[in-house]
Amino acid sequence: MRWRNSGHKSDDRQTSFLLRVHRRPRDGADREPRHGRNLADPSQGTRNTHHGITYAVFMPYVPAFNGEAIAPRIARLAAYLGLAAPSFDAVMAWVIELRREISVPHTLEGLGLSGIDVDRIAAMAVLDPTASGNPVTLDENAALLILDNA
Repeated sequence: MRWRNSGHKSDDRQTSFLLRVHRRPRDGADREPRHGRNLADPSQGTRNTHHGITYAVFMPYVPAFNGEAIAPRIARLAAYLGLAAPSFDAVMAWVIELRREISVPHTLEGLGLSGIDVDRIAAMAVLDPTASGNPVTLDENAALLILDNA
């Protein structure tokens, strides 16, 4: 399935997930991961992919990049979700399973973004105002790593 901006109807569970993925912090001081906004926006602009689905594709890759810097928050998230283990791996498994259930592609290629200019997107991502809010410094090499993984 290819997600586009044109007329896609989502069910309540998908909408809820995408709203959580796109949630913005209340203020700029709380240095939490922005779920790949600075990578998703220029990526979706290259092929007009669905905004929320593009974010959802990046969802596991950005937290994986941030790793230890967000571990305490991920443990709290696991508890809120009622997962058996309050761990990073448990949350990532939950995200991957939810994405599978609602048919979110696992990769940028699955979203139809193969052959994109990753160097250009990485350069744009670093300049995005949200990049400074990432808990781990996001430079072009880091952005390229996330893009390669996605």
